[in-house]
Amino acid sequence: MFTGLIHGKVKLTDFSDSPTGRIMTFQLPKNSEFDLGSSVSINGVCLTVSNMDLDAQVFDVFVMGITLSVTNLSRIDQKDYVNFELPLKVQDRLDGHLVQGHIDGVAQLEQKVQSDNWVTYRFSIPVGLQKYLAKKGSVALNGVSLTVSDLSETWFEVSLIPTTLQITNLGDLEQEI
Repeated sequence: MFTGLIHGKVKLTDFSDSPTGRIMTFQLPKNSEFDLGSSVSINGVCLTVSNMDLDAQVFDVFVMGITLSVTNLSRIDQKDYVNFELPLKVQDRLDGHLVQGHIDGVAQLEQKVQSDNWVTYRFSIPVGLQKYLAKKGSVALNGVSLTVSDLSETWFEVSLIPTTLQITNLGDLEQEI
């Protein structure tokens, strides 16, 4: 279980495909305490650390084919940054929203509108997911806990403050998540 409050961005340093999925290698985040077998959230996807190389400062996750097909992880290139979060501890303060890390779909960015103090992003609603969205309800995009600021039958909007744009990869977003 995660909160959707991103601990930082990490870079994809390498990946290799297999018939059943993809091994993805990421730079080790600074000051993160996790081990082999730990759960981590990569762009909101709950994954298990399958290898760690402390000398090289990297860790691996294995992403199954089904996960690649319903998330944006198949579209990430080497040197791209992803959002990283460690799971919630029972004694942690609960900020954000509860986020499971089980992804339901990929949304297409339709529009970005800059305001004085925030940017509004409009996304298409993936087929079959409209019933799960509510104005002022929670949504996680790339693992970031956000509030739906506006909603129609075919799109939803979120409004992002500069801090969110800076500490997550949403500021670099061009098409889909």
